[in-house]
Amino acid sequence: MEKENLELPYNELLQFCLSTNIEVTKEQIDQVQKKNTISPSSGTSVFKHRTGRIGVVQFWVISS
Repeated sequence: MEKENLELPYNELLQFCLSTNIEVTKEQIDQVQKKNTISPSSGTSVFKHRTGRIGVVQFWVISS
């Protein structure tokens, strides 16, 4: 994405995004799934992204 696109009004940016064609191969999908969805706790990034978050179950317990 070009920097000037970041300054577009929302409706123009949305149109730009909708007109963008992104192609993803089956191999790329498999790599992402393997790294991020099948075994997310095997890496350290899952802990970094979840720091400070309250899960749905914990929220329900707190709010009850």
